[in-house]
Amino acid sequence: MIIENIKKAQRIKAIYMLCPLIFTISLVVLILLDISWGFWVVMGIAILMVLLFLGLKLMQYNYLHCEIDHFKIVFKFYGLGPMNKEYKTIKIQPQSLKTFKIKSTMFGLVKNLVLTVIVQKNKIANYPPLSISGLSKKQEDELVIALNSLIKG
Repeated sequence: MIIENIKKAQRIKAIYMLCPLIFTISLVVLILLDISWGFWVVMGIAILMVLLFLGLKLMQYNYLHCEIDHFKIVFKFYGLGPMNKEYKTIKIQPQSLKTFKIKSTMFGLVKNLVLTVIVQKNKIANYPPLSISGLSKKQEDELVIALNSLIKG
């Protein structure tokens, strides 16, 4: 099974790209029209843009491509923020997956997947939390069902 949130990732990237463009256009228009109260409009737009960027940053949105089958579990992901371009991959053998947990923070808006694997006999390790906030509810349910089916065997 493949789970991918490319459409939502594209919408979030578009927001990141459109905000500076709208800010720049409004700034140029206000300078060209020489509006006396233009400074306050620019400041308002700048504050809204900073708040939007901060909100999107706190949501920890990732582009996520997940492949789950009986031979491998692969998560490929990267952050969608303007300064968060680190591509990461998690590869797990299905038989080494012990449990997983979805932790919610910020009033349930930010969801992180924590995978627990068996590394040696009687030794377990947790992968760092993987943000799944960018998944739809349906995709999140599919992910839970697929991981549960692997754990149950």
